[in-house]
Amino acid sequence: MKRLVSALILAGAALPLCANAPAAHASGPHARPAAATGTLSGVITDATTHKPLAGVLLTVGYLTKGYQRAGETDANGHYTITNLPVTTGIDAYAFKAGYFYFHGFSAIHAGTTTYSHIMARDTTSVVHPKILSFTAMPPQSGGMAHFGMRAVKGNGPFSFEMMAISPSLGRLVVLGHGAADHYDGVLSTSGVKSGMYTFYYVATQENCFENKTFPSARLHL
Repeated sequence: MKRLVSALILAGAALPLCANAPAAHASGPHARPAAATGTLSGVITDATTHKPLAGVLLTVGYLTKGYQRAGETDANGHYTITNLPVTTGIDAYAFKAGYFYFHGFSAIHAGTTTYSHIMARDTTSVVHPKILSFTAMPPQSGGMAHFGMRAVKGNGPFSFEMMAISPSLGRLVVLGHGAADHYDGVLSTSGVKSGMYTFYYVATQENCFENKTFPSARLHL
């Protein structure tokens, strides 16, 4: 289990932060009670320079049915993830090469919930987890696309968050522990618009370490 430090309040929900990650900043939601779903939006910045971070991979509801959504920050560090079911609390992650990954817990309100936070640079010399290989197989019978990777841990135990993230599709694929160093998962393509999508592979370790670079595969769904 990750070591967590500090906390803040976002619309009544506590947001635990990973060790070595400075405090985040968030503002309250702008609620529209008639809406059945909500939007999570904000800006992610560097903890030291306070400049916006582009290309941050984000996920919401890693293991929760009906969520498992993904996004990515633009050149201004801004992200928006729409059509999220309203909830009093759901996990949220942020990943970027060269930084400690961020793990928080956010409410999703009808309308827009603004959630902006900072990420700390990883300047440590510890051994990080490493992805040895990865696969992405197009849908066969049943409309399921198959994903896999082989990963080895660094100087600490793996954490639970192993996934393939596709910001362009807006989805993530949970990669469960299989035989030996294999992690595998499937994605239903029901309702997915036909097209090419990029998936980034992430392997995490306790205390907010992840693989130093995120290998990617393009797959037609």
